[in-house]
Amino acid sequence: MAIKWLVALRYRDDRPKEACRQYWVEQHGPPVRGLPGLKRYVQSHRVSGEEDIGDAPYDGFASLWFEDGAAAKQALASPQMAALRADASHFSDPAGARSFLAREAVMRDSPAHDGDLKLVTFNYRLPEMSPAAFQDYWENRHGPLVLRNFAALRRYVQNHALIELYDGGGEPGFDGVLEAWLASFEALNAGEGTPEHESVRSDEANFLDPARFRFMFVREKTFQI
Repeated sequence: MAIKWLVALRYRDDRPKEACRQYWVEQHGPPVRGLPGLKRYVQSHRVSGEEDIGDAPYDGFASLWFEDGAAAKQALASPQMAALRADASHFSDPAGARSFLAREAVMRDSPAHDGDLKLVTFNYRLPEMSPAAFQDYWENRHGPLVLRNFAALRRYVQNHALIELYDGGGEPGFDGVLEAWLASFEALNAGEGTPEHESVRSDEANFLDPARFRFMFVREKTFQI
């Protein structure tokens, strides 16, 4: 099973956001491709201006794909990763970063292109819910409900924290991260207030912790491996 490492980050407060973004793309991004076992690498950059209506405390996140869990853990423990972590301080605040290893559940698939608009949500389970129950509900009950009622979603991917991360009472950076590619803002907003959309919103209360739920809109940049 392919494994994905996601790391959400916040830019340094003492540098302009555009300078941080430029460093992430031009200076930090290319060396990431040298990580052992890396299969794919994508940066997701938060949108700006009128499109920036989210409440997530992040300026973007990186997605790195590996063949399996062993390959991912080897890469994360490598000297190359140690150097990348040190370099990240040039543009991001280490205290503001959150990361986790995840399995992808691609529930609606279509070609994704750099620059496409994407909704991202950072999800945490209800306090009384087990990780396994959360993942089962999100993937097998809520996900299909979303796909039936949100025609504006071109591509829909759930990223579930590896269940082993909870061993011994561990808590990953997130319980899950949703990525939903949109046809447009207009198409998404067109359904607001309809019974279909309301059924999805009301179902979120069955598994998501509303106090910790956050979202933002991003656009992707893919690095060739």
